[in-house]
Amino acid sequence: MLLQRISGKKLGRTRIYDQFIDFILTFCTCGVILSELQLDDNIGMGIQSLFAISGASAVFFSLVSKDLAEHIVGGLAVQVWDAFSVGETITLGNGLSGKVVSIGLVETEIESSNNVITKIPNSKIVNERVSNISRATKSQVVQTLRFSYGDIKLVPKV
Repeated sequence: MLLQRISGKKLGRTRIYDQFIDFILTFCTCGVILSELQLDDNIGMGIQSLFAISGASAVFFSLVSKDLAEHIVGGLAVQVWDAFSVGETITLGNGLSGKVVSIGLVETEIESSNNVITKIPNSKIVNERVSNISRATKSQVVQTLRFSYGDIKLVPKV
């Protein structure tokens, strides 16, 4: 969100890269602070032990939160996929249709024609067929025309 704060405007698809840069900056800052504190001498706990504990806890939490990780990976896929963006009208394979209100890291909000907002996990959207109505350049109309028998000669002109 650093780039968004600096520029003062919404960044759209750039937001995922901005979040990644924020994560790397935070990680590097924590590393510098830990190295400056010199945990080896003061506390008696080596920095390798601290990283080993944090690595083990990361593995534990990733196994525990498998569904959350699946939703987050789905969110990354939806944001990189570029099948739809905020403000566009889409139809999902399960029949849900509406305007995309927001695309988050875990879920996407879709507002249907009756103003009901539905939150769908991104992992489900990745596995469904998505039709983007807003990007359609052509459409087809099927209409039944009825003529009386007296107008049968006029049908070729129609």
